[in-house]
Amino acid sequence: MVYYEKGGTIWGTPFILDLPTAIEGKELAKTQIIVSPNPTEGQLSIQSNSQITKVEVWNMMGELIISTAKSDFDLGNNPSGIYLVQIHSEEGISTEKIQLK
Repeated sequence: MVYYEKGGTIWGTPFILDLPTAIEGKELAKTQIIVSPNPTEGQLSIQSNSQITKVEVWNMMGELIISTAKSDFDLGNNPSGIYLVQIHSEEGISTEKIQLK
């Protein structure tokens, strides 16, 4: 993730995360996960080349904010800040950090 400051506003770019996965010691194809936009004003979209089974969003106090099987959802009713997005897929679990404006 690349952040830069422009006129007092922090901007970022969507990112792609390649995760090598293994089951019972066997290396599987890399799982590609795209979380965007980040930072977000509320609407968040998650794309993966593996089937997403569950998405959980946690605040920095460890409270579960959202648990859903959807890959598109809105965080707009929550306070601005940093959140952790835990993505469960057929290949495993990935945790990403996002910023809600």
